[in-house]
This record gives sequence, structure tokens and C-alpha cells, in this order.
Amino acid sequence: MKIKRVIEVLCILALIVMLCSFAIAAMNPKYEFEEQTYTVEKGDCLWYIANDYCPDGMDKWDYIRLIQERNNLSDSTIYPGQNIVVLVEQGA
Repeated sequence: MKIKRVIEVLCILALIVMLCSFAIAAMNPKYEFEEQTYTVEKGDCLWYIANDYCPDGMDKWDYIRLIQERNNLSDSTIYPGQNIVVLVEQGA
């Protein structure tokens, strides 16, 4: 009788873990990006670029970090005339 109860509890826990995994995956959508070259203009900053290119539902700071990583930027400093790669959501 005790073993049956343990198996029931383990099955319930496994079900809870699966449901939580699905919920987390739904809250963190995957984005498919295409790369596009962008020439920085006077007055641009990564926040303004993120306003134009960041997909709906994605945190702008996460998008900025992706741009920094993709362009090997150690900080958020960019200069007019500089070419950087921006990420554009596929199908957008």
C-alpha cells in the first residue's frame, strides 16, 4: 500500500513538472531573427534602435544585449557612420 502511494505522488509530481515546463516555454517565446546591417546615425543609441527592431513581447534590454553580443560591443557606445548588425524578426 505504501509503494502505491509513493508511485501516485511521483506521478503527480511528474505531471506538475511537465505543466510548469510548458507554462515557462509559453512565457519565453523563441524568436527567429534575420541579420540586417544598420548604419548608425547622429543621435542614435541602442535603446532607440531597439525601439525600432525589438519584437513585440521581447524585453528591450534583452534585445540590446543580443545586439551588443552580435557586434562584439563591450558597452552601449555606438558612433555615427558605424555599421552594426541588427536582428530583425523573421516575417516582420
